[in-house]
Amino acid sequence: EKFFDMGIATACSGSDSPVLVAQAFHNVCKNKFNSHGSFQHVFSCESETSKIEFIAEMFKDTGLQHLFMDAQHLCSPADGDDDGDVPLMAVDVLCADEVKVPDCSLFVAGFPCQDVSKLNNMALKNRFVVRDTEARTGKVFSYVNGFGKRQMRRRAKRLRAKRVRKQCGTTSSPWAPGA
Repeated sequence: EKFFDMGIATACSGSDSPVLVAQAFHNVCKNKFNSHGSFQHVFSCESETSKIEFIAEMFKDTGLQHLFMDAQHLCSPADGDDDGDVPLMAVDVLCADEVKVPDCSLFVAGFPCQDVSKLNNMALKNRFVVRDTEARTGKVFSYVNGFGKRQMRRRAKRLRAKRVRKQCGTTSSPWAPGA
């Protein structure tokens, strides 16, 4: 019996360690409980070249499918108006091609904290960068938050469609042509 399917994605270095934990959890469930769910490392996202190289090397055994260079591509420019139907596209540095940003069931993200760090002389001035989506910290937070919201909208839409199909007693969409 299928226990679960897990597609994990991460954005910003330092947030990738949960991939290893999720993979270990999946392996325990598979070996101890005979579950037959799947584990996928859907994508990671990082902007700094040295960290991209580190992630590509360290996570090649997790089945890393895509490695995107900029969290900005994780949400559409009109994200607040997007119901999630328009596919997001981003350049995958592993294959040097533009690909569709895939959905995930678990999204772990961080954002750069240098702008608000106590070690930064401008930290007091920068205390509202997240709220105001300013500086690097606020912008990256806005991108990953936008992607998270988009994923929730897409999931809610799929669940509503599934509920309608179940209530209608059909496995095909009740609003499809010819239905």
